[in-house]
Amino acid sequence: EKAGANLNLAYGSETPVDFHKANENGFHDVIGNAWEWAEDDFNPLEGFEVHPYYDDFSSPCFGGEHTMLLGGSFMSCGDAGANLHCRYHFRPHFLQHSGFRYVAPSKAEKNIKGENIAVHIGEKAKLHQSLNTSSQFDYESDLLLNQYLSLHYGQSPEVVNATVRSHEGRPDHALDFPRRSAELLFEVASIAGSKTGAGSRALDIGCAVGGASFTMAEKYAEVVGLEYSKAFVEKANDIRNGGENGLIKFQVPTEGTESIQVVTSVPPQSARDATNFIVGDACNMPSVDTFHGGFDGILMANLMCRLPNPQACIDDLKRISNPGCAVLIISPYSWLSEFTDKENWLQSPNQDSATELVERMDSQGFQKILSRDVPLIIREHERKYQYIVSHALGFIKRN
Repeated sequence: EKAGANLNLAYGSETPVDFHKANENGFHDVIGNAWEWAEDDFNPLEGFEVHPYYDDFSSPCFGGEHTMLLGGSFMSCGDAGANLHCRYHFRPHFLQHSGFRYVAPSKAEKNIKGENIAVHIGEKAKLHQSLNTSSQFDYESDLLLNQYLSLHYGQSPEVVNATVRSHEGRPDHALDFPRRSAELLFEVASIAGSKTGAGSRALDIGCAVGGASFTMAEKYAEVVGLEYSKAFVEKANDIRNGGENGLIKFQVPTEGTESIQVVTSVPPQSARDATNFIVGDACNMPSVDTFHGGFDGILMANLMCRLPNPQACIDDLKRISNPGCAVLIISPYSWLSEFTDKENWLQSPNQDSATELVERMDSQGFQKILSRDVPLIIREHERKYQYIVSHALGFIKRN
């Protein structure tokens, strides 16, 4: 009461807006009573960097779907909201002890782009939905989730004609990329004499929805899939737990906004029993203790050129791998500044990404033992596909 704010359970519930005196600007309950939604999205400030001790608090929420919440509520205590500087970020469905302050501008104000600042929240929500569902790089969207399910589970002989149109000259050699990636890791392990079978452990970095991970379980006793996208990990674990009555269901686009459903079976029980999927950052991987041990085989397929700091990932490979570990890195080297600042690209003025990657892996104690082109097909719709020729490099960790 002395503070003139409803905080620290002082009243046990919300109080009328005018219960306390207004501040010098005439506003009531600037702090306390109910959390207030701000119109601002949660975004990184200039110079933002992920802290290695708390790597998943902020960055997974950059993307336009998390709005700022401030001011605290009657439930807020201490630093968790009971001060003027506390800010949190939540999706708009988070309603616990929250409200909003409606401010009507006395005149139209415009931002630096010339747009009206006072944007109706419903229209803004529609804008976010449009941006997130249309973005080809939003790895939490249903669009990308279905596309990856099609790539990982839709190109087996049983269902391939539903996902890759049958026609003369179809490049069948490029089908089922996740399975072929895992089988190529098996080849690298065989060349290297790396441990497989009983007691062996493998890691699939950037596992997406788990197609390669389940194949890796054919040779490794335990497989961990590490993936940054929460939506992908949830789907992979759903498949691990049996899917929908033993089935995997996903949509593939046909033309325009139309799509069809494709249904296929989950992987065998033995493969599902040997796998586990976790959310994690390839540029700041968990400790060996958190992983419950090092790994004898590591696969990283089409991930390197999507990392903000590829060198950090390379550095971590040495830390989490056992002596003699087989490592397979596959990448099309399609560097984009949306994902990786140009100064972090694995390139130099006089050599390409493959040569640069080999040198950096060698500096960490990994010897190159395989180099091969690996094509793949990604469906956009029934008559349009991406044909990608990725490059595979196999390594053995020197003892």
